[in-house]
Amino acid sequence: MKLSQITFTGFALVATVSSTAIARAWDGKDGHAPRHGCLTDSDAAKLVAIFENFFVSFDEATARKYLAPGFQEISDSINQITPGKNFTSGDATVSGLENFITTQSTTGTGPAFETLNIWHSCNTITFRWRQATTPLPTQGIDVLVIDPHTHLIVTDYSEFNNVALLADFGCQFDCPSG
Repeated sequence: MKLSQITFTGFALVATVSSTAIARAWDGKDGHAPRHGCLTDSDAAKLVAIFENFFVSFDEATARKYLAPGFQEISDSINQITPGKNFTSGDATVSGLENFITTQSTTGTGPAFETLNIWHSCNTITFRWRQATTPLPTQGIDVLVIDPHTHLIVTDYSEFNNVALLADFGCQFDCPSG
């Protein structure tokens, strides 16, 4: 074997071991220890389930464990139907963990989510969902931005069929014909 082959083989082995260690650095057990590495499929699925549950059965301790202190939710779908608010497209719906806790504590609960798809990178999770609201099901898509060091959820970009949600709250729509 030539020196260049040995060097390349050694480099390849170190790179493989290092990338495996980095990818497995976060096991999701405590949610707060410093982390370095990519989300696994299991990590992404766990964070999606936890996040969806904030809107089904809110728990403040869980929010404090998995959301960053500066957490933001950005949703034109919510902003456009919030009474008495004048939002500009792209404005934060919720700014800060404390604001999220206050909002979710007073909003109430909803039906369980059906997760339709989950895709992720090292620090971003995109997921499609459906809620069996009545009379119309509500369907949407969220993008969660995850802190790469702590794996806390920093930002949620959420869009959904807000007309279905309004119908579920009893709103009726009379559209002109033609």
